[in-house]
Amino acid sequence: MKYSFFLFFLFTVIACSKTNSIKTPSPDPVPGNPPAPGNPPPGSVPLPSWRSTTGNFSLSAPQYIELSSTSYQYKNTPISAFLLKDLNHDQLDDIVFLNPDTQSVDIVFSKPNQQFEVVSLVPSFAPLVSVPFNGEDILRLADLNGDDRLDIVLIFGNKYLASAIAKPDGSFDFLNFVLSIDLGQDKLTDIALKDINGDQKTDLLFSHQTTDIYGQSSGPGPILWLAGLGDGNFNSACSGEPYCLLPSSNKGSGVLDLLIKDLNHDQKEDILYTVYGEGTYVMLSRDGIVFDTPQKIEGRDGPFLGLADFNKDSELDLIMLSDPYKQRMVSISLGQANASFGSPLAIQTGFFENSRTLNEIFAIADFDGDSNLDICILNHHAPASLIFLFGKGDGTFKPSSLFLLPSQTHAIGVGDMNADHKPDIIVEIKSSAADTKRKIAVFLNQTE
Repeated sequence: MKYSFFLFFLFTVIACSKTNSIKTPSPDPVPGNPPAPGNPPPGSVPLPSWRSTTGNFSLSAPQYIELSSTSYQYKNTPISAFLLKDLNHDQLDDIVFLNPDTQSVDIVFSKPNQQFEVVSLVPSFAPLVSVPFNGEDILRLADLNGDDRLDIVLIFGNKYLASAIAKPDGSFDFLNFVLSIDLGQDKLTDIALKDINGDQKTDLLFSHQTTDIYGQSSGPGPILWLAGLGDGNFNSACSGEPYCLLPSSNKGSGVLDLLIKDLNHDQKEDILYTVYGEGTYVMLSRDGIVFDTPQKIEGRDGPFLGLADFNKDSELDLIMLSDPYKQRMVSISLGQANASFGSPLAIQTGFFENSRTLNEIFAIADFDGDSNLDICILNHHAPASLIFLFGKGDGTFKPSSLFLLPSQTHAIGVGDMNADHKPDIIVEIKSSAADTKRKIAVFLNQTE
């Protein structure tokens, strides 16, 4: 009887211990199979803090921010993207995103002691009041008027551009005009904001895919360019034409991603873009808006994640994905001194899916504090999770580590929310049918 009681007590202690602990899946899940759950599923106990199994990296329990929406009218329309920058120069990163519930640009200002203030910018002029956000709109931050403050650029309805100019007190004013980018039936796919003609004013480049009379993609359109005027407005620099045209590939089914970087250290902005079904191309700048013929980069035909120096040789390396509608594989192509890239090297991540555009589902930062850049990828299919690839500093990565999220999510952002110089993680939390407000979850980086 004494032994029976001891065994029952021991079994109870072990069972309770397993119930309250956070188990992380094996570092390398079998490709093609969903990762085994590690954190409690939605509706269970709140998430405690989490520590990676493959690095000195840990996250806090989530802190939830309720947005100002009370109608939750477009609850099935996800937030299109999170942008995190210090907008009011207080050393704390703020969150900027499009809120489809209130048809507004929302800003979550970070305050001391992990407090937050939500401010909604609701323009009162047409067509912003009549064209609803649809989850495919584009939001960017850039200094449009040369005052060293980040302004807001919004592309919505596949054709309209609106700008909100930052004021010294940290607030914003929408300019009382909307620029119409008339592409007919073509679909605008991405934009980039950089000074590419050397006049110290931010210019606008955008990519699009052409469509036939049935609305089906029929190939990539040229990359279009509008010159910045230095006041938040843009205009064509090509006489008699609504836009200036830059050369692009005439193959594939549409330019998906557009990025502008100086790849060869000549102080001129070069263009990198992906044509889905065809590949990734680079156009080197020769003088202003004169570019070399696009050169294809060896590798998969999927879209790229981004550029960063993962092996500390002062050359930008290219992170790419495989086909975005199948099992995804991440690969890295190391940058070389002549603005070219080496052969892609596959990085094992296990299975993940995400149908969102790429600037919303990944982040590059030194998450574990070892001075090497890491990658975080969002998997928004059940079970929703973050996949961490911790860099070794030589262009290779440790085995992937998983962090399961409290519910399905669509967008991820990274920034320093508490001025500790560590990258924190922000995700949208998909609420239940009973919820009346949209929520954002903030996971603070607790790496020691």
